[in-house]
Amino acid sequence: MPILHTSNEHYYNGIINFEQNKKGSIYKWNPIRKVYEYSNTLYPNKNYTKIFDPKSIHINRGDVIHFGNDDYRNNGKMIFDGEKFEHLYTNVDDYGSVPPNYVVGDNEDEFNIGDFEEIIDHNTINWLSKDKLKEIKLYEETDEIFGKVIIKSKEWKIYFEIDQDTEFNTAYSRNYSRKYNCQLENNNIIIKKLTNKVSDAKYLITSSEEKEKNKLLSLIQNDNEVNIISYYCKASKGSPYPMVSKWFLFQIINEYKFMPINENIPNFPIIWNKKGSSYDCQTIILDEESYKKYIKYDEKELDKVYINNIIRYSIEIESIKEDNNIIMDNIQKYINKLIENYDDINKRHPINRECKNLLCMYM
Repeated sequence: MPILHTSNEHYYNGIINFEQNKKGSIYKWNPIRKVYEYSNTLYPNKNYTKIFDPKSIHINRGDVIHFGNDDYRNNGKMIFDGEKFEHLYTNVDDYGSVPPNYVVGDNEDEFNIGDFEEIIDHNTINWLSKDKLKEIKLYEETDEIFGKVIIKSKEWKIYFEIDQDTEFNTAYSRNYSRKYNCQLENNNIIIKKLTNKVSDAKYLITSSEEKEKNKLLSLIQNDNEVNIISYYCKASKGSPYPMVSKWFLFQIINEYKFMPINENIPNFPIIWNKKGSSYDCQTIILDEESYKKYIKYDEKELDKVYINNIIRYSIEIESIKEDNNIIMDNIQKYINKLIENYDDINKRHPINRECKNLLCMYM
């Protein structure tokens, strides 16, 4: 099992200085001698003999070395590849994880699930070997897709985190609009959105008001690209939640720069749109009282505000779960592709340990 070593920050700084072509003290890897050789770029003619030999630390492949006293996350940490040190992997965690060439499997030179958790902070990332990817068996349980694989005599259950229904999560308010392409299927308005590697998210859009249903269908027939925004408001009596998100689909009729309230009262509803601000802010405003509040709130930035006159439709959005057989087939195809492209380290997929016998692949 890999262990954590400590060493002088001086070595780490020298390695970094060489990699970043900085002036001063450097440690350069010599592939013939298998040591880091010291020199100083400020004194190029001086003959230095000082070296840093990783073997002097009695270190093994997969061991992590922590240079210096900075204990924040993985600052100053590198991993030993059997000859020299390499940086932690930052493509899936900015703070660093075990790189994808340190794989989990049954072979003697392969690692076990969780081997790096005590020596690399902030994540529980592992990388399955090619053989272990081939051994994953998919199955269905309680309407969910799982996998299972045996690693070093222990069976692990794999959960595939697909997140099919997060795009229109009513647990929060969306203060900006997005454009969506809609399709008509059997007179139903459908939005399909690629949200992960194995499944499209699919949503059914219906009118909240029966009298608007035909108008909404007619709109989609003429223009399938629509804007959708949410409005966070007080819930009706009897609701278990104090606040709810209501969804609106809207068409922009015209846009103009904000004018003082005594000169121009817009026809509601409108979209209050701040452009060029430090964040993108779009809010649907339904009445004059709310309009005045936003003027007061954005008093110092009114020069950035534009008014969108709109026609809006109150809608309901329902997530349509894809058939599990299709999802399972797509997961298997994705795993097959990982196996096919396994030699390309950048195309490997991390797997996280969630608890003592559960792994998770975030798709």
